[in-house]
Amino acid sequence: MRRILFFVVLALTTFVGTIALAAHFFLGLGGNFGYHFGYYGKFNQIYADLQSTENIQIIDYGIHQDLTLEDFWIDINLNGELHQLEFRNSNIRSVKDLRTEYSELIEPDA
Repeated sequence: MRRILFFVVLALTTFVGTIALAAHFFLGLGGNFGYHFGYYGKFNQIYADLQSTENIQIIDYGIHQDLTLEDFWIDINLNGELHQLEFRNSNIRSVKDLRTEYSELIEPDA
């Protein structure tokens, strides 16, 4: 009987742990830890790109949290000029497509 109880508890613990991890990574319930995948993945990739670009200082950002991360915006200072970059429908767009929102602003000759 103890052996059966042990396996039932083990199975329940595994199930609950799996659900908790899924909620953390894919629904964003655990907060943003900077991963480039999951709920905040596209936002984190764009934020990291902007943060590593010369002459850009990130001033502020905002996120529209819902079941999926649909929209977000990032306020930047680019060579002394303030810009607000808005990323709409990010849940159905690729990161490459989202990068076009600011590529012409950062690299006007490209």
